[in-house]
Amino acid sequence: MDLFKKLKTLSSIPPFFVKRGHFVVDDLVGISLAIAASYHNDNGKYLLITSNLYKAQQICSLLQTLVGNDKVFLFPCDELIRAETMAQSKEMVAHRLYVLSQIILNKAPIVVANIASATRYLPDIDLFKTQTKHFAVGDTIDIEKLKKDLVIAGYLRVNRIDQSLQFAVRGDIIDIFSVNHNNPVRIELFGDEIESIRYFDIAKQTSIENIKEFTILPANDILLSEKELKSAYEKVGQVLQKQQEMLSQEDFELLRNNVDNDIANLLDGNIDQRLYKYFGFLSDRHFSIFDYCDDYTKVIIDKTSIDNSNQLLQEDSFTYLSELQERHLIISHLQMYQDINRLVNFNGVSTIVTHNFISHPNDVSLNIKPIPFIASKTTDFLNIIKNYTNENYDVVLALANHEHLMFVQQQLNSLNIPFELVKEFELPKKNKIGICLLNLSNGFDIPEIKVAYLTSHDLFNEKVKTARFDNRFKEATILKSYEDLQPGDYVVHEYQGIGQFVELTTIEDENGHQDYLKIAYHGGDILYVPLTQFQLVRKFIGKEGATPRLSRLHSKDWENTKKRIKQRVNDLANRLMQLYIERSKVKGFAFQPDDEFQKQFESSFEYELTADQAKALNEIKSDMEKPTPMDRLLCGDVGFGKTEVAFQAAFKAICSGKQVAILCPTTLLARQHYELAIKRFSPFDVKVAIFSRLVPEKTQQNYIKEIKEGKIHLIIGTHRLLSKEIQFNDLGLLIIDEEQRFGVEQKERIKELKSNIDVLTLSATPIPRTLQISLLGVRSMSIINTAPQDRMPIQTYVTPFNLDIVKELIQRELG
Repeated sequence: MDLFKKLKTLSSIPPFFVKRGHFVVDDLVGISLAIAASYHNDNGKYLLITSNLYKAQQICSLLQTLVGNDKVFLFPCDELIRAETMAQSKEMVAHRLYVLSQIILNKAPIVVANIASATRYLPDIDLFKTQTKHFAVGDTIDIEKLKKDLVIAGYLRVNRIDQSLQFAVRGDIIDIFSVNHNNPVRIELFGDEIESIRYFDIAKQTSIENIKEFTILPANDILLSEKELKSAYEKVGQVLQKQQEMLSQEDFELLRNNVDNDIANLLDGNIDQRLYKYFGFLSDRHFSIFDYCDDYTKVIIDKTSIDNSNQLLQEDSFTYLSELQERHLIISHLQMYQDINRLVNFNGVSTIVTHNFISHPNDVSLNIKPIPFIASKTTDFLNIIKNYTNENYDVVLALANHEHLMFVQQQLNSLNIPFELVKEFELPKKNKIGICLLNLSNGFDIPEIKVAYLTSHDLFNEKVKTARFDNRFKEATILKSYEDLQPGDYVVHEYQGIGQFVELTTIEDENGHQDYLKIAYHGGDILYVPLTQFQLVRKFIGKEGATPRLSRLHSKDWENTKKRIKQRVNDLANRLMQLYIERSKVKGFAFQPDDEFQKQFESSFEYELTADQAKALNEIKSDMEKPTPMDRLLCGDVGFGKTEVAFQAAFKAICSGKQVAILCPTTLLARQHYELAIKRFSPFDVKVAIFSRLVPEKTQQNYIKEIKEGKIHLIIGTHRLLSKEIQFNDLGLLIIDEEQRFGVEQKERIKELKSNIDVLTLSATPIPRTLQISLLGVRSMSIINTAPQDRMPIQTYVTPFNLDIVKELIQRELG
């Protein structure tokens, strides 16, 4: 018997399948299991509403594990009004569009929404379907109409696509990147007929796969019909007329200009989230996710929290819009969200309402509880298992990775405890422990049927790696050459020298249509470089403001210039090589290979390392295990995971009995590293200290004493670490964060420390000399080019100072 069949035998569960009503749940695990059991029983469709985005993400992750990733969809929306209208999340917009399309296609049986997304105004369903375009080879297209339709649908026209929700037109070639495709699509026309369709790679601009047909979705969830757009000025004018009587001439002119500008942008198709506040006002009919999921069973999770969140959302919306009105930026009568009490019949037959406490006598309790124990050390997991087996429970160990699976099997074998490998939700035979690979964030206990699922989190006190949500928006890739170019930029061709980029152009030849870089040279000569050879062209980098002299095509000037530069580089390399040869002769410490503790530390990291992180870590470990001192530069953008790689290297050093110092340029950075280090290292009995001006002098003196005695393993600090009064007991690894930000005096002291220990330098922006040394191969370098999955992009906005915006942005970051 599997878990879901056994759940059906519960006295409290049958009404859940046949009669919708009110239920009491202990936590999100309980409701997730109930929904999963219901879905497994009737294959129905469910719309779940939570009080906030964090809960929605949690329950979505749980249900994806219980039911399957392809069955459960998150419909997200930011809950902070000012932040969302100032800095829209393209990821969330793209994902909402994708989920709406899946609902329409009947491919989203379970949808999870937070209160902000549930009450958000959405496009007319028929309009959304109309704006969803289908193309097939042989179809005829009116290019001018298509360009207009794509702009109305929210697509941004660009010269060349570099991310989702864009389109480009060059002659009879049309590129479109819709969120329901992993790659952009290129349409090639013959006259007005589609001759070919193919997926292509953004960075290389090369074809990936020929296809016969494809569908694109709208690129915005703020869609208005032509009728609604035509009546926009009339609707707005009626409200303006009423407000004119209450305002001075100057204030009214300010209001009218601001509103006219907004409506003009709407009509021109320049629609972003800042214009969302007009959406409900201008729409003839109001739609929400409840309309798209009309035939779904609605599950309102924790009605009390939903009511509180709904009220808070309405109040925040009213306050925000009132502020804009007072500043004469918008008209009255606008709304940001609909009232959930008008959208849902809480007592309807297709609605399930859950509570966290008894609401009325007819409530049914779902007695599914979280596991109350968490192992504080590795051996504790056996005691947790025995607590349940002694009560005659069916126990399943749901383990997140193969390392945990192998470890548990070894332990159970050594203690002669019978077990069997089972499928994800299959229960074990009597008197046996079930073991399976299942990535659950938390375990659960169902007392009525005596079933307990214990997870890696419960047994090993390790966070389970879960994704934020399946991001449909494809970020702009790290472009290698021509994608970075703007007309007028100076470029360097490997064989022809310095020229000036004119444009990207499409030329027809015997091989069909090809794209070329058009580059101007001295005397007006023009060079056309096919994109298949774009690796020969690089953007010119020189002194800011300096204008380089253009090269002559087919002359020897460029070859002579390259020879001179090469000779100077060789001279520099020889001097540096001598310096590093001397260092290589110094005998260092060979750190021991990875042991069980190292593996546990690495597996305790709550996210999967990217391929670049793993490669960099292996290179660093390889250097550390050699008897010569390591001197490696680790390069990677902000947020790409350099710190975790450094921490795993630091733990390796500590396991070999050495001390580790992390040197930071600022007090704030030192504090950030310290707080993260406490979280990562404390479960492994690693003692961490911090030195900065914010640490009391008495505490610092105690640290200095303990460092000398070897009682502190990891020391983090600013330039105070370089003080001669700090004497390390046995320093083995020095990690320097952003070395270029230290002064000359500090760098001299760093050189003294570096003489015979391993050194790892972290930098997002290394100075040219440091980078050059690494590129020449004199100094080892590792590069992290790949951003972690679902990393939110850094967005910079300049806006008038507003305390409410600052407060909301801080709240969003904390959330």
